[in-house]
Amino acid sequence: MPRTDSPLNRFAPYLLALTAVLLMVAVRILLTPVLGYELPYVTLFPAMFLAAWLGGLGPAVVATAASAGLALYLFFPPSMSLATAGSVAPLGAALFILTGVAAGWLGESRLRAQVRAETAAREAKKSEERYRALIEQTAEGVWRIELPEPVAIDLPAAEQIDRFYALAELAECHDAMAHMYGLESAWKTMHWCAPWLVVRSPKQGSTCSRLSTAAKRWPLYQSMVQLTPS
Repeated sequence: MPRTDSPLNRFAPYLLALTAVLLMVAVRILLTPVLGYELPYVTLFPAMFLAAWLGGLGPAVVATAASAGLALYLFFPPSMSLATAGSVAPLGAALFILTGVAAGWLGESRLRAQVRAETAAREAKKSEERYRALIEQTAEGVWRIELPEPVAIDLPAAEQIDRFYALAELAECHDAMAHMYGLESAWKTMHWCAPWLVVRSPKQGSTCSRLSTAAKRWPLYQSMVQLTPS
C-alpha cells in the first residue's frame, strides 16, 4: 500500500520480506539431509505470512516470488536448476503463489483498516480538544450530571424530579462553573449532589426547580433544563 513516510520506511517492509525469505531458505537447506526433496515450501510459508502481515500486498508478493523461485531452484530435482521434471513442481509453485497473493491481500486490508482507525482516532482527539477548548473558554457555567440508575420517562413528572434530586451527581464541569460557586477549580465540585446545584422552589412545590441563590447571579440558568409537570 502507498506510504507517506521517508523512502527508507517505504522500502523497509520489502527488505524485511527478503531477509525473512533468505533466513527461511537457510533453515530449509539445513533440513535437506532430513527432508530431501519433500516439503520444499515448509519453511517458506512463515516468511510469506510475515511479509503479508507487516507489509501488505507488495512485500507479500515479493516474498512469494522470491520463495517460489528459490524453492524451484534448490529444493526440486534436479537441484540447482529451474528445469523441473513433470507437473508437480509447477503446480506446487502456482498454489504457493496463489496462497501468497491471498495472504498479501488480507494483510493489505488489515493495514488499510489500521490506517483508517488511526486516522479516525486522531480526528476524534482533535475534535475533543477543540470542544474542550471551546468549553473552557466560555464564561457561562457548563456542567453535566449523571445518575447511577436510569429514570423511567413514563413515571409522573414529580416522581422523576424526586429521583433526580435523590440520585443525580455532578459528573463534570469547567473551571468557570466552579468559580461561580467560589471554588478554585472544577475538580473540587466533583460528585456534588443535585440539591447543591439546583434547589426546589418553595412557591411552586416539589415539581419545579430553580438555581440556588449563589448561582443566580450568573447566566448558569441557561445551561439547565427546568423540569415541570405537563
